Amino acid sequence: MGMNIATLLPALMRLREFLEVGVEHATMLRGQQGGVDVGVVAAFLFVKMESWNPSMAGVSVMDDETKQACARFLAGIATNIAASANAATRPRRSM
Repeated sequence: MGMNIATLLPALMRLREFLEVGVEHATMLRGQQGGVDVGVVAAFLFVKMESWNPSMAGVSVMDDETKQACARFLAGIATNIAASANAATRPRRSM
């Protein structure tokens, strides 16, 4: 079964939005707590995804189990991005 990009694009755009929210949340947590638990970011994203029910060709493609897996995947990426952004902005020590 071939996937038409026009069919995938709305879901991909929404995933990008969730990723951005996850990066913002992970960055905020890192600033407040000094570290980030990816599970906390995943739970946050899962709640944000609660009302999101994408469909492709009339078929719903996001049940709760899939949303949890998606939230965990995006949280891992968001946490890594937040960590690398934090490392890039941290002042370097002079010797």
